[in-house]
Amino acid sequence: MRHRTIHTMFLVVMLVALLCWALRNRTPTESFSTNASQDLQPEANPKNNRATALTGPSSNSTVASAEIIPALILEDLTRDADLIVVGEAMAVWEEERTTLDINGQRISASRMVAQLRVSRVIKGQFDHSSLSYKFFLPESGPKYKEVVTRQFGLFFLRAEQQRGYIVLHPYYPFVVASPDAPEVKGSYFDRVVAQVAHVLTSPGTTINQRRQAIDVLGEVKTGAATTALRKAADESDITLRMEAIAFLLRRNDISALSTAEGILLSSVQNVDDYVLKNLAFALEGISDPQAIPSLARLLEADDVQTRRSAAAGLRHTSVEDAIKPLSRALEDSDREVRYNAVLGLAEITKQGEWGPSIPKYIEDEQRYLTHWREWVKNRR
Repeated sequence: MRHRTIHTMFLVVMLVALLCWALRNRTPTESFSTNASQDLQPEANPKNNRATALTGPSSNSTVASAEIIPALILEDLTRDADLIVVGEAMAVWEEERTTLDINGQRISASRMVAQLRVSRVIKGQFDHSSLSYKFFLPESGPKYKEVVTRQFGLFFLRAEQQRGYIVLHPYYPFVVASPDAPEVKGSYFDRVVAQVAHVLTSPGTTINQRRQAIDVLGEVKTGAATTALRKAADESDITLRMEAIAFLLRRNDISALSTAEGILLSSVQNVDDYVLKNLAFALEGISDPQAIPSLARLLEADDVQTRRSAAAGLRHTSVEDAIKPLSRALEDSDREVRYNAVLGLAEITKQGEWGPSIPKYIEDEQRYLTHWREWVKNRR
């Protein structure tokens, strides 16, 4: 439990308490229902989810059910595809109206056909300059990804017996690519990663395309992906720069930590709040002891999430050099920062009995703070 994100554990405790209150106070006419179908809920904005995970739902807002979009796992797409091509959709049309069976529910949909102009084959056997494949667009329910005319990308397809090709994954029929990417040798996955990484350095790509590339590469744990993200950390666009740095920090790469520190300790203009929160949250991925001086300075940030994540990062270094800044964090105005300090000191000094679970800490916080304050005082 201690290895989970601390703010997430606090949120779980709060939500359990809220649920218990609701069960005690509901009237006989209320009912609770569950829907196991992940595909038939309204679409959620993954960008907004990052901030919601940090702060929890607002007390005066209605929490709507949200479609859970499967994660884009590039390695799985590469492995499972029968054919991977780089190309451009030259035409897209509706072939016929049909019905899909999605999690036991019949949903009307359009069976679509896209005609691609193929510029490169990454995986599979295909000797023609164009191909057609099918995909589906439900009228309601899941928001499958649509392919539009002039869309250029890296397409992942599955072969159907005697019926041509169909998209491998309805949510991710393609990922971003650029037409001028050089040929790269290596495994199929190496070649796919190289195609996406080139988007970050190609002079003809847009900010939106580079952002898509950063999002895709952020979940790829390879040296080539890390190198590409390091280049993106020097982006002229500050939002892209911050998103790339956040992905680096999550993988304990502190090559751009000084840049992150400067951003988080200053007033950045014209940047969405979720981007700042995402960068602050990424500090929790750090465990490199070389980051301690920077994390110690970030404990002085005005933003509470920055301080929470800096304390968590110090805790994760697991070395004695983190004791001094963690001792200071015992006096922070935020309980979660103090809790991270308590856990970090307990783990580093091997005093497990003084590193409580969240419920125990909430029940008697002062007992643990007093212990560690006395310990720090006697250590000097």
